[in-house]
Amino acid sequence: IFSVCDWTLFRGYKSPPDIYAIYGRTDQMPFSPVRFDYQVRAYEQQKTAFSEYTKTAFFTDNIVINGEPVSTSWRGIDANLFSLFGIKLHLGRNFLPDECQEGHADVVIINDNFWKKNFEGKPDVLGKQLRVGASLCTIVGILPAEIPNYLYADVYRPLVFRLDPKDPGRVQYNVFARLRPGVSQAQALATLESLKLDQPAEIKFWDTNDHPL
Repeated sequence: IFSVCDWTLFRGYKSPPDIYAIYGRTDQMPFSPVRFDYQVRAYEQQKTAFSEYTKTAFFTDNIVINGEPVSTSWRGIDANLFSLFGIKLHLGRNFLPDECQEGHADVVIINDNFWKKNFEGKPDVLGKQLRVGASLCTIVGILPAEIPNYLYADVYRPLVFRLDPKDPGRVQYNVFARLRPGVSQAQALATLESLKLDQPAEIKFWDTNDHPL
């Protein structure tokens, strides 16, 4: 696990000191920034070392405004991601927990550059719509100009988390967590190491000796 405060200090963004990124390592790959759905579920069920988790994943889809494609990817995020990092929206609101459910995720938050480039930085952008793949989504928030580059995207949608036994490696997640007061980094890592993970046989490309890092 890595403190995102230390990790990003030289990039000019001050992240909360108690937020950690959970990565992994295998015999084949000494460093992997992504986690799979079965790992994410096991981590989130563990509350001893960390008090709160959040996750994000990249997806590829055309972003279309008024019939014109303007981008080709978006980031799915948990409803608590921005609040966990202390990021306050410039305009509008964060996602609601219910919007991270199937059939309720047709809302988006856009970044400052995307807003200025495609909507001339006008505040009446809230409530306007754009198309993400096949979904028509309503803009509910605008991010501030400064955000951590490891969370950067043009467009954000609520992340609908699904365990997919048939294709458990389809979505690759970045996982972050808030360390509980009084718990050391070493203790937190030991707790994650002790989790029993049943790796699906479908992930044949991944080393079975996978450990949190």
